[in-house]
Amino acid sequence: MESLRKYLTNKNLYIANIVSGSLMILMALICYSGVGNLSNIGSSWSDYASALSNSLSGLSFACILYYIDLLLVILLVIGWGLKIFYFKEKKEMTVIPFVISVVALLFEIYGVSTVSALSSVARMDFGGMLSSAYNLQNIESMKIPFIILFLAHISYLIVAILFMRMDKKGKSMDSTKFEQGTENLIKKLQAFAKDPKGKKTLIGIVSVCAVVVVGCVGFGLYNMFKKTPIDLVSDVQVTFSGYDGEGSATVEGTADYDHTNADITSFIYGVTYEVENNGELSNGDEVTITANYSKETANSLKLDITKASKTIEVEGLDEVYRTWDDLSKEDQKTVLDRAYDKVMKKAKDTTYQYFGKETITVNSLNQIAAYYTYAKGSGEGSLKLIYKADITSTNDGDTVNHVEYYMATASGLKPTKDGIGKISVDVSYLYSQDDSEQEAIEDAEDYRVDAEDKIDIEK
Repeated sequence: MESLRKYLTNKNLYIANIVSGSLMILMALICYSGVGNLSNIGSSWSDYASALSNSLSGLSFACILYYIDLLLVILLVIGWGLKIFYFKEKKEMTVIPFVISVVALLFEIYGVSTVSALSSVARMDFGGMLSSAYNLQNIESMKIPFIILFLAHISYLIVAILFMRMDKKGKSMDSTKFEQGTENLIKKLQAFAKDPKGKKTLIGIVSVCAVVVVGCVGFGLYNMFKKTPIDLVSDVQVTFSGYDGEGSATVEGTADYDHTNADITSFIYGVTYEVENNGELSNGDEVTITANYSKETANSLKLDITKASKTIEVEGLDEVYRTWDDLSKEDQKTVLDRAYDKVMKKAKDTTYQYFGKETITVNSLNQIAAYYTYAKGSGEGSLKLIYKADITSTNDGDTVNHVEYYMATASGLKPTKDGIGKISVDVSYLYSQDDSEQEAIEDAEDYRVDAEDKIDIEK
């Protein structure tokens, strides 16, 4: 402590008082100048915008000076307090600045919340402005405390200059009565503190004062640094639509937020949601829903984004027959039987003679190739089957044996609640009666089917 004493000189503390008082005067001039600029602007929008920008910049700078001055006043109270109570320099040239500094500190702490609200205005921090709406609404009631604060700073600015000049000339005030009064007051306080009841009362007063001071400072700091937590994904609803393997997700709803805050509302409506692999979803997939938002805007609104993504399971997409093997054995048999019957009927109804009575006998009908395709977007599959028919045609005793080729197309293959549902089978005649099986298949692949869709089906 003794090493600290050489720095805690009256001169140094007077200088700090003068700096503090000068800061308060500077703040007052900046605020007064800003109001004057707004009241004397021209009629054009550019003049107004320029004056408003200058005023807000000045207000922001004044708020910064306020916090610097608050720190300086706290240091002054500590410095003068050490000189009086620790180093026992109980003179009017130390006690008077100490008392004025304490008064200034109390009113300065009392004004922290209002200055914090004004700082939000200066920075165009609309989220902070809304959270400090009460302080902004009651700013009129802060006029008297700020006037007292200003007068306190002016007082110890004048006192500091006066005492500094007296100290420099080696003069001092007639402090006999002052010191005697101070000593008597201290003795009375000591006696009061030694009494059990007085001690409890003193502890209570000190505790209340400490709580008030800590509460004011804490409230001011809380308003400066607090953030509003927002979960962007937990309250949104995700619905899936489309076909299994090509499904899409739709995100509806918004996060739970303060709907009275227009700026947070604007921020929320600017949030977009991205779904992993959207448009290619399959039932059972685990996909991540991610909220895309402006981090810069969130910071300016003092928003704490607690959650911006979540993982959910895809469900409810319409099932499809993407491959032939997706059909059950029973449904496969149904399709093949329908196709066979249609081709058989077509073969029996084909006419080879134009005169006389003709008898058609299908000696054999065999499937020689199969092709399966899935139409993305429609959710339907299609099976094309090529058949080879060995046919005998009899007309007026003349018998002719020949081979014919047909293609059956079973379309509209998609699951329903009743299984495969209603299917459509069309049969067309392939003009390849003089070809081998391989040649007939190649002809079909050239014009009717895609060779890459060829599959093996148990015949």
